[in-house]
Amino acid sequence: MAEKYNLKEMLSYMRPEGSSAQTRFCNRYLKPVFGTPDIFGNYTKIIGDKPDIAFMAHHDTVHKFSGKQVVTDENGHYTVKGAISNCLGADCTTGVYIILKMIEAKVPGVYVVHAAEEVGCIGSAGVVAGNPDWIKHVRFAISFDRMGYS
Repeated sequence: MAEKYNLKEMLSYMRPEGSSAQTRFCNRYLKPVFGTPDIFGNYTKIIGDKPDIAFMAHHDTVHKFSGKQVVTDENGHYTVKGAISNCLGADCTTGVYIILKMIEAKVPGVYVVHAAEEVGCIGSAGVVAGNPDWIKHVRFAISFDRMGYS
């Protein structure tokens, strides 16, 4: 049976904020699971009754160009090669992948995939400004984001 979410395929999308590749990625991976995003472009899904933990990632990447890149698997480690790519995009594609797998496993929580994080945290600021009902119950927030370069 083929895996529903393929990390290597997901990493192939170079998704600067507002790009056509970002739209294609969201339409393919996020909309079928989350439905329509909020006015800030964030996707939110709640599993369970008033869960007290939120899991977060973002759907834009720091790529300079929009489109697809070639991702190779070298001994279990994904890398990119080629003239047009300037990063792997694992920040935050890996986080989106983890969130999709957790939702698929029905792990209770509030799941938020933010928009426009790489251009000023616009999506997360929109959540704070919007003050959704679920925020009152959340005691812990785990952001699947990368720090540094390793």
